[in-house]
Order: sequence, then structure tokens, then C-alpha cells
Amino acid sequence: EFDRIAESDRTTSMYVAIIDAYAKIGDTNRAKEYFLRHERECKMQTREMITPLMHSYSHTGQIQDAKDLYANMTSKWSITPSEVHHNIITDAYARSGRLDEAEELMQSRSSLIAMGTILGACRIHNDVERA
Repeated sequence: EFDRIAESDRTTSMYVAIIDAYAKIGDTNRAKEYFLRHERECKMQTREMITPLMHSYSHTGQIQDAKDLYANMTSKWSITPSEVHHNIITDAYARSGRLDEAEELMQSRSSLIAMGTILGACRIHNDVERA
């Protein structure tokens, strides 16, 4: 179990793995718990730490949490969001039916993945004109 590993022996990779595991099974609360624990113990976050938690927020409809995490990347941790993070936040908006905001984000930093995300959301949310 993770807690039996000495705090001094815990690596960022271990935290990323456990956060990703909880995120993939939809346990966003546990993923966030380990994310915050890493922050307390290590005093920093990395792109790799943020990605699985942001995915979890996107897939569980926690749009505000996804937005806050995305904003904190630059304001709190001085991390420049990668294309992956941009695609995830676009996906969060699109999944929640906020297609105007998703499209606006896509236009600011276009990618084929973001475009595919929005097109898929158009189908789900019956927005034929946008597609």
C-alpha cells in the first residue's frame, strides 16, 4: 500500500501512477486527495501530475474544477499548459454541452484533437449547425 512507503521514498512518478489509477476508475475524489497530498509533501506540481486529474474532472463533468486546475497551472505553479491540457479543457467544455466556450478555446489554440472533440460533442448535443 502507498502509505507504507516512507514519505522520503515517494517519487512524483509514484504519485502520478496512483492519481492516474484513481482517475481512470472515476474516483476523482481519491485522485484529488493524492494530488493535494503530493503538493503538501513535495511543494510543487508538474504537468504530469495535473494531466490525469484534469482528465478525471473532464470525464466526470466537473467543469469548474477542470477550469480551476487549468488556471492554476500558470497562476499558482508557473506551468505552461501543453497541447494535451488545452485539449482536455476543450473536452471538458464540449462534454458539458458548453460548445461555444469549447469552440472559442479551440480557435485560440487549434488542434485536430480539439476539433474532433467538438465535432463529437456536436453529435451528442444535437448541434448539427455547428458541425
